Amino acid sequence: MIRRFFAGYGSVTSQLVTLIFLLQLLMTIVLLAYVQWAADQQLRREQHAYVAELRDTLGEIYHQDGLARLATAISARVGTGGWNNGAVLLTRADGTPIAGNLRAWPAVIPVGADWRELDLYRAGAARPERIGLTTARLSGGERLLTGWVLDDDLRLRRSVEGAMLAAMFLAIPIALVSAVSLGRVLGRRLGAISGTTVAVAEGDLSRRVPRDGSGDAFDELAMRVNAMLERIEALVSELRLVTDGLAHDLRSPLTRVQSRLEQAGDAAVDPSARAAIADAQAELEVLLRILSTALQISRAEAGIGTEQLADIPLADLLGDIADLYGPVAEESGFTLTVSVPEGLHASLHRELVGQAIANLLENALRHARGGHAIRLGAERVAGGVALSVSDDGPGIPAELRDEARRRFVRLDAARSQTGSGLGLALVDAVARLHGGRLELGDAGPGLKATLILSDRHQ
Repeated sequence: MIRRFFAGYGSVTSQLVTLIFLLQLLMTIVLLAYVQWAADQQLRREQHAYVAELRDTLGEIYHQDGLARLATAISARVGTGGWNNGAVLLTRADGTPIAGNLRAWPAVIPVGADWRELDLYRAGAARPERIGLTTARLSGGERLLTGWVLDDDLRLRRSVEGAMLAAMFLAIPIALVSAVSLGRVLGRRLGAISGTTVAVAEGDLSRRVPRDGSGDAFDELAMRVNAMLERIEALVSELRLVTDGLAHDLRSPLTRVQSRLEQAGDAAVDPSARAAIADAQAELEVLLRILSTALQISRAEAGIGTEQLADIPLADLLGDIADLYGPVAEESGFTLTVSVPEGLHASLHRELVGQAIANLLENALRHARGGHAIRLGAERVAGGVALSVSDDGPGIPAELRDEARRRFVRLDAARSQTGSGLGLALVDAVARLHGGRLELGDAGPGLKATLILSDRHQ
């Protein structure tokens, strides 16, 4: 039941609330049990003290005034009803009653017993009563029994036990309410921190953990987290400046080199010189693509680009990609198919997602077997949408799929072909920019690469 209160706060908070509830309940039970024990002990002390005091008082009368005076005093006290809860019996040495309000000496009680509890009949009583008693032998051999009727005390004890039980049952909802209230407070404070970190992870570097100025542990934690986020925001801003400057500074000279190579190629007369220049141009184009892709990955991993998210019809996006790569696929002997549910939209960075799907499609064209279909698809999944590219090539073994996502990693099967090893790394970075992930699975046969975009951006 407690977990249902905190379905949105996570299991840690619900476990904490459960622990607080159980501790409060345990403390209440222990406290009530102690109160019950202390009250019972006090009652027993009072009973023992009364019986001992009565015994000593009667014994003093015997020592000072003798047996006849003691018997008279007992009879007078019994006759006037002075011992409503008292029990007294004075007998001769052989057990013959002399005075008192008990019918006979209990056979199971020896003389000199310190404290015993028995069910006995007092004079005039219609039923036995629970009596706590002590016995003593007087100097003349007579026996003296003094006691206290426990029935009223037992009823009081049961009333106290009932009150304690009621208090315990009342403590259960009180403990539950207090634990739930405390859990909700903790959940809100932790939820604010968690929500901020999620927003920052998704690219909103301006978010900060709200503070209440109380100076407690949570407020201090919020202050330190905010200081860390400010530092991260400053570093990412510097990274943005560095990457933008690097892109400009490197692309400009490389572009000039490419232009001069084109001019040199046009002016060259020797065929071997033309071929060498053409090779240099091809290598330069590869270098420019690697530079562009590496910069895209760094910017995506830094969360740069989330401000350009827009609601895009996925049928249009995949349709445009299919139109662009359709002729290339046909020339390579493939059939390119697209499957998108009608009306499916997603909030995404069109350029980056388009580049990611293009990378997956180029990998499929490079590794799939000719004459078969390459499938582009989109579907609604739990927590977002999934864009997939499937082929019937050799695929990627399950134990190598994590390694294939890393930058500049090329598996053995692809080392004989051109490429930089950045294609899947870019797709993975784009997925994480959208709060999602890249999944590499088995298309049976072949590889199914799925780009999952989170609904948090919807």
